[in-house]
Amino acid sequence: MKQRDKKGISPIITTISLILIVIVLATIISLWGFAFIPEALTKGETAIASRCSEVGFDAVRDGGDILVSNTRNVAIYRFDILKNGRDSSDTSQGEALNLNPSSSGTITGLNLNGIGSIILVPVLLGETDSGKIQEYPCRENSNSWKTINL
Repeated sequence: MKQRDKKGISPIITTISLILIVIVLATIISLWGFAFIPEALTKGETAIASRCSEVGFDAVRDGGDILVSNTRNVAIYRFDILKNGRDSSDTSQGEALNLNPSSSGTITGLNLNGIGSIILVPVLLGETDSGKIQEYPCRENSNSWKTINL
């Protein structure tokens, strides 16, 4: 019997091809996975989440407005407003106040009819590693929320 000339891919080329396929797949999966990891957000040199515990402000109702005074050394960009009514609840974004330490501002345009209380949630501005500015609402457990009973 005669042997036929069999031609195929050499083992070296096959090995190199498999290694390249693995490298390409690993790169694609890594890039996809990194999209789920948030960038660190800082205020100054400190992680912004820890700065929320340093936030302090006083707030009082003045008719349909809320007067707010920053009493600590952390600048407050604006407030999220949680309205608790007798029959419903609502969340809205307050306008940008840019309350620097020891400064005051007024939250206007609130419809407080039928509202039992509001909760003011401070929102800080932080910077990502890439230099982008982002808002960060302080979490409830930072003790920076303030309730005003109406």
